[in-house]
Amino acid sequence: MSASKGLPEQESNDLEPFDLGHALAFDRGLLAGWEAELPNIDFARADHTARQEVTGLESARISRRLLPGDTGKVSNVNTNITMEKRDVVLLPIWMASFRHGPKVYRQLVNGQTGQVIGDTPVSAGKIALACLAATVIATILWLGMAQL
Repeated sequence: MSASKGLPEQESNDLEPFDLGHALAFDRGLLAGWEAELPNIDFARADHTARQEVTGLESARISRRLLPGDTGKVSNVNTNITMEKRDVVLLPIWMASFRHGPKVYRQLVNGQTGQVIGDTPVSAGKIALACLAATVIATILWLGMAQL
């Protein structure tokens, strides 16, 4: 569950998993000298999102493991979730934003696994040039092999 408005929940989920086995309790002193966003989502909203995620995971688990046959559908899941404790942890996520032409791109890196998500600028001209070069090289090689 992302507690940041700058890191949407879906992007946080896409970067999972994170090994929280060595996580420390949140301390502002850990941020000294680093640019980081402090938690800025209230606990009620965070609890609601966490409940939705757990319900979705449970629905998927039921569909995958407990429904017989090739197809099945879970129409209703009633969960009773009790939040006993919640902790804020800093996730090792590196963010980069850059402008390419008129568009701003953003990429995120999971600092533990190295997984990268985000958009990458694509130049249609460079792709066309690379395809043309590959075609010319393949043709030259093919013609060279045909003469042997």
